[in-house]
Amino acid sequence: DLCADMEQLALSVVIGAVFGAAYDDRDGRLAAAITARRAFLEFRQASLWPWPESLPVPVVARYRRAMQVIDGAIARGPVGPGLASRYRALRDPGGAAMPGSLWRDEVLTLLSTGYETIGDALTWTLSLLARHPDIEERVVREADRGDGPVFARMVLDESLRLYPPTWIIVRMASGADRLPKI
Repeated sequence: DLCADMEQLALSVVIGAVFGAAYDDRDGRLAAAITARRAFLEFRQASLWPWPESLPVPVVARYRRAMQVIDGAIARGPVGPGLASRYRALRDPGGAAMPGSLWRDEVLTLLSTGYETIGDALTWTLSLLARHPDIEERVVREADRGDGPVFARMVLDESLRLYPPTWIIVRMASGADRLPKI
């Protein structure tokens, strides 16, 4: 399942970017917990029950265990330079650090968002390259030369144009609509 593999690859990059490149998730516990949290959030969004986290179903139990793993990782904090350590270093104009609960929420947001869309974009790009071996060969030649991903960037841009991971954008009206009288 290429999509699942690309999402896991993207998630591992996000985890490294948040906690630092030296963060060790080789056993995949944190990645699995983040994925379980996402499954719960999708379940909650689709639920007709107003408090789905109180239902005795497996997805809720997995979510609770996942949050223990995620909160444990956040509590241990970053292991090197990364987004979490930058957030921790932030100070307001008065010199006060970001409150711990806000820092936790910010790190949780960074861990939980974006990796699916990155994984989807990689999947579609690889799929398109597999269908166009001449283009794939040109991307590989460019990478071998090491002089910058100019053509690869164009390929990625075209892939995103053809298969955008976030394919629907909600319109935000800038003013009142006027409907014609019929």
